[in-house]
Amino acid sequence: MDEPSTELRFAVWLQSDGQCECRSRECDHHKKGERCPVLLEEDEHGSNWKAHKINPEKDYSTLNCVALCDLCHPNDSWLEAGIY
Repeated sequence: MDEPSTELRFAVWLQSDGQCECRSRECDHHKKGERCPVLLEEDEHGSNWKAHKINPEKDYSTLNCVALCDLCHPNDSWLEAGIY
């Protein structure tokens, strides 16, 4: 499985303004259809988010990634539906 580079993760984090970009109606920890309020953090112990491909068939890039917190990452079906 390919992983995004450190540089790309940083670019995706900047693009997201340091906040999860999820707007899923499937997540229980934020209002349905509104942006998740979780702030994305990273330190020497790990991180609480992932750079997630919008289109899994394409390469990692800032145009093809969103930043999703670990709580929202499993609920990515909204991306496939073209809601992003």
